[in-house]
Formats: sequence, C-alpha cells, structure tokens
Amino acid sequence: GGSTGGIGGFGALDGLELMGGVSNVENETYVIRSKTAVRDVVDRLNLHTSYIVQGRIKETDMYTNSPFIIAMDNAGLDTLKQAIEFTAQLNKDMSISVTGTIGGEVIDTKLENLPGLLNTPQGPISFMLREGAKPYYNPLQITIGVPESTVRSYRGSLTVQPASKTSSVLNLSLKTSYPNKGKDFLTTLVDVYNYQTIEDKNQEAINTRRFISERLDIIDAELSQAEGAVEEYKRREGMTQLEADLAQSMQQSSQ
Repeated sequence: GGSTGGIGGFGALDGLELMGGVSNVENETYVIRSKTAVRDVVDRLNLHTSYIVQGRIKETDMYTNSPFIIAMDNAGLDTLKQAIEFTAQLNKDMSISVTGTIGGEVIDTKLENLPGLLNTPQGPISFMLREGAKPYYNPLQITIGVPESTVRSYRGSLTVQPASKTSSVLNLSLKTSYPNKGKDFLTTLVDVYNYQTIEDKNQEAINTRRFISERLDIIDAELSQAEGAVEEYKRREGMTQLEADLAQSMQQSSQ
C-alpha cells in the first residue's frame, strides 16, 4: 500500500476555497474529480511516464530528477492499447541507450543526437536531456502508461471532502507511494480547477452579455415596430381626417 500523501503530507494544500460557496460543494467535487480535469493534470505533468530506480527495499520514481525526459505526443498516447516498458540509461558521452521489447519489436539502440525520436511499432517516443538535472548513469525502468489507466489510477487514489458540513473549503488528498508526484498532482489539479472555474465564469459573462445585447436588439426592434405602427396610425388617421375635410368643403361649396 502506498503512503498517504494527504493534506498533512502536502502543506501546500490545506484546503481549496470554493468560489461557489457551500451549496456548490457537490458540483465542485464532481468537477475536481472529473476525467477531464485529471487528464489535463496528467498531460501537463507528463505523469504517463515513470522513471523507476529499483532499490534493494523499494523502488523510487526519479520523476523530475531523471536525467532525461521521455514522452509521447497525445496522438500516440491515445492509440496505446497497453503500457510500454523498456530500459533507458544515460551514458557518459550524454547519449541514451535504450533496450527492451516495444510492441513485439526488440529494441537495442543508442540515441546520440538529442533531442531525438525513437520510432516504435507503438508510435514515436521522444528523448531529451533534462535541463538542470544531475547526471545519473544507472539504468532506469521506463513505463509509459495508457492515459485512461493512468487517469483511472489517480482518480481512484484521490479523495475530495468538505472540511466541515457547513464549509465551502474542500480538502484534497492523494494516496501515493511517490510524494513529489502526489504534491505536484494536487497543486496542478487546483490550478486546473481554478482555471476551469474562471473559464466557466467568463463563458457565463459572455453568455449574459450576449443575452443582454440580444434583449436590447429585440427591445430595439419592438420599439421600431411600435414607432412604425404609430406612424402608420397617424398616416391612416391623417388620411381619414383629410377625406373628412374634403367632404366638408365640398358640401359647403355645393350649398
């Protein structure tokens, strides 16, 4: 079982203050835990990829301390049927050796001109050196996960609860064996949530503006129609009056 990277573990996330207030807690919980929000975070942080060091007692994920970044674009990720696993190792000459079996094809190659692309039966995989990372020359076990499985796993480990029954503050926690990944996941999830909320509010404001301007157009049209009707009435009445005056003057002249 993984350690709980709960609120205690991540001081950055003592709680998420909701914009919508208490009545919206259920809606907000749904939004935060939604596949869309979690997939956004997984994509932003490239959480599909793991850089595992096998220790004597436990494995660790080097994550942002790995000496290189390995990624697939969304088009490649979305067509993955199963996770890709292989070994990658940084060499002293700053090339990367890649070994393993990918999509049934045995790979044993050295990427010298970085950033570089490795074409595999499961799609192209990009390799680049990570800026500012300490060189690490031992082999790393690389896994590129199927996005849907990665998202499902994070959603399953994520707990979202109101701080209290009357509170509009939500506590987020994540069960994970990798605290650094967990902390980044929760922090970015809050960013994604806030961005979505602002976007929704902007969209609401745009829709409200559109509605108001449409109402104004309608009122404008109704006024024009009303004015037109008044003019028409005056014109009609004027004609009737004119006819009456004519008839009267003809009557007088015949007397």
